[in-house]
Amino acid sequence: MTKKINGLSPRALGAWAVITGGSSGIGLSHAQILAKHGFNLLLAARDENKLQSAAKLLEGGHGVQVRTVSADLATSEGQVSLTDEMNLLDVGVLIGNAGAPVPGWFTETDLDQYQKSVGLKINTNLAVAHTAARQMRDKGRGAILLVSSTGGLQGIPYLSNNSAAEAFVLSLGEALHHELKPIGVKASVLLPGPTKTPAFDQMAGDKKLPMAPMSSDATAYEGLSALMRGEPTWVAGRMNRIMTKLMSRHAGSKLMGSMMRKLFDVTPLVGGDRV
Repeated sequence: MTKKINGLSPRALGAWAVITGGSSGIGLSHAQILAKHGFNLLLAARDENKLQSAAKLLEGGHGVQVRTVSADLATSEGQVSLTDEMNLLDVGVLIGNAGAPVPGWFTETDLDQYQKSVGLKINTNLAVAHTAARQMRDKGRGAILLVSSTGGLQGIPYLSNNSAAEAFVLSLGEALHHELKPIGVKASVLLPGPTKTPAFDQMAGDKKLPMAPMSSDATAYEGLSALMRGEPTWVAGRMNRIMTKLMSRHAGSKLMGSMMRKLFDVTPLVGGDRV
């Protein structure tokens, strides 16, 4: 059984926890931990079937209320549908988790894919963090955890757009940590490394990695614990923390690029020919 996290309670923060990308992976793991702590849940994602399965699991296992918003959060319409729902609730915790990796050679990936990824990762986090922070400011309590990635610590070849978007989330959450602390609101950024989620499994397939991915449950637990301890940022996993401290941005970018090229079987084009 997951050990309770000090201070993580609806009475102290607010009755509802909002989780983007809450139907699977790290988002669902956050939802399970928050449900165990007594929070009602508002889950937002695009897939209605996955949302309903998650809601049934959480309501049956923990006896909490679960609301869902099925929307394309990469669009302004989807973001508004979620923030409108948030404004009807006493939001105590926000987990900004939604994101979609777009791996590949930069020049061979459609611009539309990159723009949708930016809409989901950057614009959604901006919208929900702004909505939650205003509500929490008025109450003088609450907690916001934005999920970035160790990829946001440096540019990653073959994940160029994603690493740039993760860097935005990292800077946003780190700034909010210091800005909101004086008014009683906690804010932190979780930086997972490789994590075993459905999206990761789909990308990696059966390829062997230099280091085994963390479980989504362990990653989520570390993130919520760091949030409640008051950490501005937290890299999930001891080995990931060691690597990020020892490696320069340049070395990290080069190493991660090499790993991504092998993982995604990326072969660049030069003059229209593969090399």
